[in-house]
Amino acid sequence: MKKLELVNYKLPKHAYKKANREHIVISNSLKRQFAVTETNQVWSGDVTFVSTGNRWAYLVVVIDLFAQKPIGWVISHSPNI
Repeated sequence: MKKLELVNYKLPKHAYKKANREHIVISNSLKRQFAVTETNQVWSGDVTFVSTGNRWAYLVVVIDLFAQKPIGWVISHSPNI
């Protein structure tokens, strides 16, 4: 690295926020038993961030675990979807 005059740059550690309230506990109804026998029996959802050019947005997708296909989605710049 010295020969090529390369400099190592290490990102600083991320400072995580402390929660100022208790989180809601939701029971695990499926208990990892994903063998679904008919449509509309079990839905699953996920939230992820996507770049929309100059800002980030929330992408929420809901899938039917039997069909393994999306049944709905929404993109929002607010977490209050």
